[in-house]
Amino acid sequence: MYSSISLLIIDDDEVDQLSIIRALNSAAQNFTISKASSATEAMEKIDQTSFDIILLDYRLPDLNGIELLKKIRQSSTDHKAIVMLTGVENAKLERHALEAGAQEFLLKNEVTAKRLLRLVEQAQHRYELEVKLKQSREALKQLAEKDNLTGVANRYFLEETLNNAVARAERGSGKLAVLLLDLDNFKEVNDTLGHSAGDALLVEVSRRLGQVVRNSDFLARFGGDEFVILIEDKDANLRYMQLIERIYQSLSQPIVLGGNQFKISTSIGAAVYGTCANNAEDLLKCADIAMYRAKHLGKNQSQFYTDTLHEEVIKKGKIEHDLSQAIERNQLELYYQPLLRPANLSLGKIEALLRWNHPDLGVLQPKAFLPLAEELGYMCEIGNWVIENTCKQIKHWLEQPQLNQNRFTISVNLSAIQLQDDSFINFVEAAIKHYQIPANCLEFEITEHTLIGAPESAGVLLSKLSNLNVYIALDDFGTGFSSFDHLRLFPIDVMKIDSTFLVGVGENEKAEKLLSAIVQLAKTLELEVVVEGIETEAQAKFCSQLPIDYYQGFHFYEPLSLDKFLEIQWGK
Repeated sequence: MYSSISLLIIDDDEVDQLSIIRALNSAAQNFTISKASSATEAMEKIDQTSFDIILLDYRLPDLNGIELLKKIRQSSTDHKAIVMLTGVENAKLERHALEAGAQEFLLKNEVTAKRLLRLVEQAQHRYELEVKLKQSREALKQLAEKDNLTGVANRYFLEETLNNAVARAERGSGKLAVLLLDLDNFKEVNDTLGHSAGDALLVEVSRRLGQVVRNSDFLARFGGDEFVILIEDKDANLRYMQLIERIYQSLSQPIVLGGNQFKISTSIGAAVYGTCANNAEDLLKCADIAMYRAKHLGKNQSQFYTDTLHEEVIKKGKIEHDLSQAIERNQLELYYQPLLRPANLSLGKIEALLRWNHPDLGVLQPKAFLPLAEELGYMCEIGNWVIENTCKQIKHWLEQPQLNQNRFTISVNLSAIQLQDDSFINFVEAAIKHYQIPANCLEFEITEHTLIGAPESAGVLLSKLSNLNVYIALDDFGTGFSSFDHLRLFPIDVMKIDSTFLVGVGENEKAEKLLSAIVQLAKTLELEVVVEGIETEAQAKFCSQLPIDYYQGFHFYEPLSLDKFLEIQWGK
């Protein structure tokens, strides 16, 4: 079966060694025999040679056999069979030897060539099973710890590694920084080139990141197109900044996908243990928040989590939490900004503007909470509140002689989400009927940006609104991408010229000519014209020379609370 069996006898008794050697020499099998008379000498030989079988005496001058057996099992060299030898029977010792890793326990007078050969065969079979089991465990470990696509560590292994790194940082044995990377516009790759191209991109990004991190750094795919890098270093604060620079340099070169060059960038959030957070979960959250700030600021940049950012996040969280109860607790309020007739600066229109009287944060402007309302699905509910309260206010004012003598309309802003709400038209019609107001006292303002996403459905809804006899105004005219198309395709009654066209008016002839041309265009299309954002006397003076229907701006009035609005003597 074996051409030669390598065997090591570890025994300090020369008589016992010779007895074992004689037994082996009597067999037809060829043995290559080595000897050691102490644990120290045995370990020197074991570290250099892999033996098929080791015969280990329990009693040695410098270490007992059980302790040496454990050291052998911990050594890097594989040994297929270890047999513990003793001169007397001892059931307890036998059990300890087998538990420590021996394949067999023999009395010295039972050692024969035949028995040793059988042990080698059994040990060989057991060894092969152990190798297969070890390989299976390694494969399972790879599945458990490695990302299947990129080969870097996966999220599960990241969490385990991060927890261990935090524990080390807690003991003061080093500093820890976390970088969270999110690829910019990755969805476009999947949508335009397909998911296989997206996978190829992730593999290439992983390869490039692997080239710039040090061996002591830890790189993992967090999920999707997100990656995390852990930096454990006494100079982690400096190291993470240097690493970010290398990351951007590495990703600056285009990636070839399907024969086409594709440029990729990433937004990076950074957080440091102790400075930003004191546990693994919060550290990742801080890095995630910083990364989203980088996205918000224009992508392809990095942001560090700071106390200021922390305060902003807490504020945002509070707004998010309280927003669902704002209507129920009667915290929403309408402010009113007058639009004046140029001839006598009398009240002609009113724009209703939403405010939130937050109990802790004060009066909040729409930009502070409406984007969150859209994300959380509250936009239609809030929009309906605005419409209903506007109709209610119109009815009330029509009953006041002071305001009734001024023909006026109140305008409200519509969001893109409201334009996609099937129940919106029915709600508006019901509100008009409920409060018994003329429909032409109500005006809806839409921006060009709200029309871009779904122009066809928006066009249908706007036509239905127009059929109710309400006014429709195109707000912020000139800031969108297809202004003239909007004027042609949609039932627009009013053009509100954006304040950007007032920049330079009163000082710059070219700016004045451009504003004049836009006003003339609107008049050619038989639209009412509102110029919004008038802030200076020079702007107002120039606008007085143009066929403008209404002025709006802080030069005349800022948005006013209801009480402030009613203090003005509109009847004069």
